[in-house]
Amino acid sequence: MEPNRAMAYCSRGVAYYRLGEIQNAHSDYTRAIEIDPNLAIPYYRRGFLHYLAKDYTSAIADYNRAIALKPDFALAYSNRGYAYRDLYGEQEAVNGLGEQEQIGRCHNAIQRQFPQRQFPQRRPLVKPGPSHPANASASHWRLCSLDWETNSSRK
Repeated sequence: MEPNRAMAYCSRGVAYYRLGEIQNAHSDYTRAIEIDPNLAIPYYRRGFLHYLAKDYTSAIADYNRAIALKPDFALAYSNRGYAYRDLYGEQEAVNGLGEQEQIGRCHNAIQRQFPQRQFPQRRPLVKPGPSHPANASASHWRLCSLDWETNSSRK
């Protein structure tokens, strides 16, 4: 394995994405995965491209792989939640995710990755009704729905 070379492809994929060259970005993320299939970041980034293309099933598969490789990858949990929501609808996504477990994992991952940061509250990923168990943990959903893209390049 050559992890530095894999990260070079991943970095170039980011540059292609920012230039709007989505297919080239996808190719570079895939090449990074071929070089080092145990690196979480290219799965996450390729999953994001699948999400943008509305290929939610592929996005979820890539986010799942990123999470399996890096269980504290808060961004992957958050984006996977959006993909579930868009594929299955809000209520079905909450029911299928094992909601309390996901809230806890996302919150813990965020705290580990950004221990010194104060985060503004944002709208929840889902809008639970008053009797919904997530209502007690709405602040965790707000944390999980933050846009972390600007911080992901540090990983």
